[in-house]
Parts: sequence; C-alpha cells; structure tokens
Amino acid sequence: MSEGRLTSTVSFVKDISSLTYEKASRAIQTSHGIYDQLYRHGQQAGDRAYQMTKYYWINFPPLRWLAYTFVVFILPPAIVFVGWMVLSFGFVSAIAGTGVILSQGFLTTCGLFVFLPTASFLTIVAFMVACFAVFTWGGIQTVNATLSKFGLIRRGNFMEFSKQSAISGRGARQSDYNHSR
Repeated sequence: MSEGRLTSTVSFVKDISSLTYEKASRAIQTSHGIYDQLYRHGQQAGDRAYQMTKYYWINFPPLRWLAYTFVVFILPPAIVFVGWMVLSFGFVSAIAGTGVILSQGFLTTCGLFVFLPTASFLTIVAFMVACFAVFTWGGIQTVNATLSKFGLIRRGNFMEFSKQSAISGRGARQSDYNHSR
C-alpha cells in the first residue's frame, strides 16, 4: 500500500468517526429534549386533571354522593375478599410450613444417621494418627537422647542419619555417618 493511499484511508476513517460522534451527540441531545418535553406535558396534564377533579368534587355534591355510595357498596365485599385471601394464605402457609418442617426434620435426621457415625469414626482415626505421630516423634527423640548420652552420636545427628537413610533408599554410606560424628 502506498503512503498516499494510507493517509487518505486514515483521513477517511477519522472523518467517518467524527461524523458518527456528531450524529450520536445530536441524537442524545434530541432524546434529552424529547424526554424533558414529555415530562413537562405529563406534569401539566396531571395538574389539569387534579384541578378539574378538585373543582368538580367541591362544586357538584352529587359526584361526592356517588363516590361515597360506591365506596360503601364496594368496601364490604372488598374487605371480605381481602380477609378471605389473608385467611386462605395463612391456612396454606401453615400447611406448607408444617410440611416443610416435617420433611426438613426427617431429612436432617437421616443426614445425622450418616454424619454422626462418619464424623465419630474419622475423629477416632484422626486421634489415633495424631497419637501415633506424637509417640513416634517422642520415641525418636528418646532414642536420639539415649544414643547421644552413651556417646554413640552427637545430639541431633541421629535424625540426620535417618533422613539420609530415607532419602537415599539404600541407607546412608558409612563415610557419611563417620563424617557426621
């Protein structure tokens, strides 16, 4: 690609991006303007409806009579309906709650029948392994102290010899043992 063609392509892309940015900015401003207009018109319509309702409510008593009569005739069935909803919801919730409590209790009990023996067994095994590890460590320390008391090894060298035995697989060489003394 030649240098002139690359420059024209870059300039074309910049022109397109600036044109797109300008159009997007105008669209955003237009949408803000439309939203503001709709909000103002809605507010004005609501104000007018409130003022008109207030005017008719104050100046035409039959409208108030009609509204009060409507409320008086609608209120008892509405109260009965809401009461029935509350009562039936409470009844259904009580049955469902009892069922949930019973089933959860049953499942928890079944889970405990599995969990408690498993947890007890694993606790006993962990205690045994911990005791074995502590007694093994104590025994090694006792052997180390005894051998160092008799002068067979210097304090701490028994562990080094054991580590070398474990690492090499065939045991430590005699020269390593003599060297550590």
